[in-house]
Amino acid sequence: MQYFSGNYDAYVQTRTELEEGQNKRYEWEQNQVAHMKEYIARFGHGNAKLARQAKSKEKLLTKVLASGLTEKVVKETSVSFSFGDCGNIPPPVLMVTQY
Repeated sequence: MQYFSGNYDAYVQTRTELEEGQNKRYEWEQNQVAHMKEYIARFGHGNAKLARQAKSKEKLLTKVLASGLTEKVVKETSVSFSFGDCGNIPPPVLMVTQY
């Protein structure tokens, strides 16, 4: 659970900034993973020096994936409620008087 200080406008602004940062981090991580996978596929079976580098990148990729990646930002769905006309409201069931 995360707490925000300030009013609602500050909450919305802070949340938007946090989501943008998370989205940028997610995109950067995905690009890095794709680059490592491409490098491993291209040079994994080449000459000895490039194969060692590819093996090193493969180990690094395994560690990164095991530690967990940043989750993609998911926009919340909005729910709207609609209440029909209730008609006449009966008198109160419980009456409170002040002494």
